[in-house]
Amino acid sequence: MTARGRVTIVGHDASCSGAPLQLETWLRWATSHTDAELSLVLLRGGPLVDRYRSLVPVRVLDDHVWRLMDRLSSGLDSVGRTDRLANAVRSLSARPIRRTNGGTVVANTLAALPIAAPAASGARLVAHVHELDHVADRVLPGAPARQRLLDRVDLFVAAGAPVARMLEQRMGIHRRRIAVVEPFIDPPVVGDFAVSPVNAVSGGADTGGGPLVVSVGGISHRKGTDRFVDLMAMLCGGPSAPKGLWIGGDLHGTVAAEMRSDLARAGLGDRVRLVGQRDDVASLVAAADVVVSTAREDPFPLGVLEAGALDRPVVVFDSGGAAEVLRSSGNAGCVIPLGDTIAMHDRVASLLAEPAEAGRCGRTLGAHVRSVHLTDRVAPILWSLLASGPSDGPPALRSDFRAGP
Repeated sequence: MTARGRVTIVGHDASCSGAPLQLETWLRWATSHTDAELSLVLLRGGPLVDRYRSLVPVRVLDDHVWRLMDRLSSGLDSVGRTDRLANAVRSLSARPIRRTNGGTVVANTLAALPIAAPAASGARLVAHVHELDHVADRVLPGAPARQRLLDRVDLFVAAGAPVARMLEQRMGIHRRRIAVVEPFIDPPVVGDFAVSPVNAVSGGADTGGGPLVVSVGGISHRKGTDRFVDLMAMLCGGPSAPKGLWIGGDLHGTVAAEMRSDLARAGLGDRVRLVGQRDDVASLVAAADVVVSTAREDPFPLGVLEAGALDRPVVVFDSGGAAEVLRSSGNAGCVIPLGDTIAMHDRVASLLAEPAEAGRCGRTLGAHVRSVHLTDRVAPILWSLLASGPSDGPPALRSDFRAGP
């Protein structure tokens, strides 16, 4: 596969979260399978910076400067100064990004689009959208600057059909400008545990028996940490009495403190643990009896794909791409109406009580993930969209919004 020009990617940060992790996976594939001239500009740094730098040239913008520019341009928009002055400020904030001639500039999220767009003068602009409504509204400028920004984009690559529906139905983007590339993962690598996973992460303290319920993701209200506490309280009061792990997120933030307080008040301090970012996530997920996603809004959690690739049964709220994956894999019964924690409890409890059914759900989900969502299958589709020249036009899309074979 050959490159068509230069691809400059603008990312909002280098955190261990969905879009930045997906970018790392794609960059690893692209540097091995294409001869593209790839470079990455980050609005903020984070723990993935060194991993990015091992793959492509990386520049991290001055956090204070670009934040000041963005606030100034947004303020000018809010008082009606929406033309020359606001655009000039945004263009100034993008000056550290080398402009391309005939190449492609990719905003890896909508959060990066206000900085990526001014840098795409003379280049094709692609927005790789990983956000849904709440986050999209928060990171995009207000009207009319938002509309001008969206109009500047040549192609929107939506991370799942729910994102595509948001772009079309609520942002007014014509579906011919939207392609869907569902997220993808490398096959998880599972290590060996000399002791049980929960005991290993708790320093060897005995936490008792029982099955294991796991959730993976950032610690935030959007991810439904409070719903997870409620779920575990109900499950621990029943016959299965499972242990619980929440993997990922900032253990020092206010939401984590609130979550620990809620767990203590529910009497779950010795049953449910928050373990933060870890290098052995696959091993912990592989040990789970059930993996859950309690998110209120999540475009496409990679943790659900990783659990599926490990043949773990997954139960989710009907929010975003995780629900689409479960339905596509024949596991619609594991999709719970949004916010119905009692119904989620009932489904998780039934899977814990019926190992044969849990195994069936895990295997069917695993077969689907391995056939549809692995990097070697999906990354070339993403590359074909990014490498298209300006005159190639958007790809032809099927009615289900999905691009690719």
